[in-house]
Amino acid sequence: MARVVRLVLVVGIAFTLLTWFTHDARAQMGQGAVENEQLKTGDKWTYKRASGGEYDVVISEVLPDGYITEVTSLPGTKFHRDRTWAVTRIEGKVTGDPRNFIGWRWLDFPMSPGKKFSYQTDSSFGPVDVNAVVGNWQRITVPAGTFDALPIEGCWRNKAGNWTPCGQVWWYSPEVGTFIKRVSPRQSFGQLADFDFELVRFTRAR
Repeated sequence: MARVVRLVLVVGIAFTLLTWFTHDARAQMGQGAVENEQLKTGDKWTYKRASGGEYDVVISEVLPDGYITEVTSLPGTKFHRDRTWAVTRIEGKVTGDPRNFIGWRWLDFPMSPGKKFSYQTDSSFGPVDVNAVVGNWQRITVPAGTFDALPIEGCWRNKAGNWTPCGQVWWYSPEVGTFIKRVSPRQSFGQLADFDFELVRFTRAR
């Protein structure tokens, strides 16, 4: 049980620091499939954690095969991401094991209601299977405003600890270019819910 609790805390910190995942999309808001587009250097998003406090996520460089992002809570650390927005490499120091940052993803373009995708990634406590399903378009209000968003609900399975929480939801907004909100049921995810977030403000480079 102690190992499971530590995994929840470490992965929660990792997800909070990486929040992110930013893909622009020229789709009619609230309808149809969403295709990803290249982001731009200088795109910036500010989030508020459920437990309090704000942090910024910034695109610091656009690469031929992805992006580099930086987070104000980890000055000097750079996260290399591929076109699926999964972290592939880290330059600098992170909190905990780098395996709890690398390989996690909650987008699989094109995104559309009803789509399902699965993958396996590694963590400091062994392999984790992730199954995700995209829900119907919703109008979601956060401090930054009201946006059309696709909810992505995920279930995890940590084979080593037999931990199988479900019901965590991420809301992705094409207008914003990233996730605007995350909710984790505390009864399933425990203290990970403290790292849930809402978008406070954002700036898109033009």
